[in-house]
Amino acid sequence: MIIIRHIPWYWRAADYLMRPIMWVLIGFGRDRPQESHDWHMQKTVWDAIPERATITVEGDDPTRLRRDGSHIIAGALMHFTFLGGLHRYVVLEVGGITDHWHVGWRHDWRGERECDVQKLPITKNRIRILSGYQGTKTEFFAVDDSGSFLPLRIVGEGKIGDGKFPKVRLF
Repeated sequence: MIIIRHIPWYWRAADYLMRPIMWVLIGFGRDRPQESHDWHMQKTVWDAIPERATITVEGDDPTRLRRDGSHIIAGALMHFTFLGGLHRYVVLEVGGITDHWHVGWRHDWRGERECDVQKLPITKNRIRILSGYQGTKTEFFAVDDSGSFLPLRIVGEGKIGDGKFPKVRLF
């Protein structure tokens, strides 16, 4: 079971102050800017996620920016499409929600197992998630505040700036 911790007020303030910057970085396009930052992530235990609760997405983004070098630099820049960051996404849809939910993911990148859940609450049934680097697999899952797993499915895909899902939040 995963219990989601709340985001402290000072990180919420940082989110608010960064909104104009994120709009500039997205290029004032037709899409909503990316909302996810490191302080929104909550590490969780890989084995706490049952296989039946996940859906797998094959990374297909041929970005120039790879995590072959510095993990910190590539991790920080992966959301900046104009610098060569990731730009392909999938649209995930959750079933069975009442108030809000959280999306999480796990992947094994060259032997480094990572498993995170997003602390930002999602109040709509859809979310856009960057699909990942070409040649990687990511397993996504959905949970509610009580830690119960929710059904999740892929309902679309696209590239940042395509305007296909302009009202769907991007994490």
